[in-house]
Amino acid sequence: MKKISALLIILSGFLWGIMGIFTKIMEGIGFSSPQTSCVRLCVTTIAMGILIFFKDKSMFKFEIKNIYIFILNGVISVYGMSTLYLYTIVHTSLSTASILLYTSPIWVILISTIFLHEKITWQKAVAVVSAFIGCVIVSGMGNSSNAGLFFILTGIGGGISYGLYSIFGSIALKKYHPYTLTFYSFLFASITALIATPPAGIVQVVSASSNVWYTIGIMVATGIETAFLPFLVYTMGLKGTEPGKAAIMACVDPMVATITGFFVYGQKASILGIAFILFAVLLVNNFGIRAKK
Repeated sequence: MKKISALLIILSGFLWGIMGIFTKIMEGIGFSSPQTSCVRLCVTTIAMGILIFFKDKSMFKFEIKNIYIFILNGVISVYGMSTLYLYTIVHTSLSTASILLYTSPIWVILISTIFLHEKITWQKAVAVVSAFIGCVIVSGMGNSSNAGLFFILTGIGGGISYGLYSIFGSIALKKYHPYTLTFYSFLFASITALIATPPAGIVQVVSASSNVWYTIGIMVATGIETAFLPFLVYTMGLKGTEPGKAAIMACVDPMVATITGFFVYGQKASILGIAFILFAVLLVNNFGIRAKK
């Protein structure tokens, strides 16, 4: 079960890693970053609703006293991460935003230790450092020096929001199915996004495109690949993985993004950075280390 959960977490990181391709296509069509974020969230909510409707309608049910978990996870984790991450990208650079987002394992380990009493093992400590170094090398943060303090803070805020998904998720999964958590988290995130980003602007971009059906198809594909599938498998993976470990394993995202950039866009790839991240992922899964009996 634990190995399957680990594979699901790593798969989610892979799917997030190739989201840059879809983001660039959306930008080429004319969508702004907030509009792309809104599309991702809404498509995922609809897709999850359809999935639950045909699979098991009882998954729509939840105790009203627990609604705060879905609201917090949706507004703070899902919407917060997406908004702060995109905002940091616009005002700094992709490399700076990426490394700040992937400080998330540090915050998850700290928060899990304080509130969930999760133990800090030497494997986790070394893995966090290794993953962080790998992300720095992969993203090339050292080449970017134009980030102001405010935008550094928004980037870190994105990392904290991203990390909190693991925390809120692990709490909710003690009572609810991963499908239920994903659906309601994205429902509240979508509501927040629609309030912040008027849908009229999205409709205008679609109607102004040369091929409306192509644009709609790209919107659906973007939502499915960059949000629906990765968040779904990540949430399912959390069922059998500690939040801290999950956050570290998801760091395959920048590694995959780097490899994608190399093969698709001819961008430079850092073998050393990739090696650091792979080492972190293998370490938290006890690769080469005998488990205590």
